[in-house]
Amino acid sequence: MVSTFHEAGKKNVRTEMIFPMNNTQPSPKSSIPIGIAIVHHENRILVGKRSAASHLAGLSEFPGGKAAPEESLAACAIRECFEETGLRIDVDSLLHRHTHQYADRSVDLSFFLCRLHDPDGMPSPVAPFEWVSLVDLNELTFPEGNQQVLQILQDRMRPREVDRMA
Repeated sequence: MVSTFHEAGKKNVRTEMIFPMNNTQPSPKSSIPIGIAIVHHENRILVGKRSAASHLAGLSEFPGGKAAPEESLAACAIRECFEETGLRIDVDSLLHRHTHQYADRSVDLSFFLCRLHDPDGMPSPVAPFEWVSLVDLNELTFPEGNQQVLQILQDRMRPREVDRMA
């Protein structure tokens, strides 16, 4: 079990994840390790907009960011989601992982399928994050590094023909 403590706003937050310790950081070492939370709730996905001062400014994004040294990528996704949105989440599974080369950097992206920790007491996410339907997700512009996971989301979450016939 991996326990991490971090400061989120003015509160100390402890996250615990059960993941193999040998999977905490990616290789190659030149890539920046990024943990990303794909938070789903009632057929919607949590999406935000990158700030004007950030890399890939103005594009849509999922909550996430750089992993701290010795932090698992799942714990990173949980921490970053709370820091960026104020929402507490739990990781269900690793959805997708790949390394993407931008012109100025290489990033090792780990996308975790997540759910709200307490869906009944769901607060609204902090702006610029909001809940977006899968249909509306297609209308947004995401970084190149997210294109593979967007296709996976469409394939996994769209209603199947068999389901519509039942």
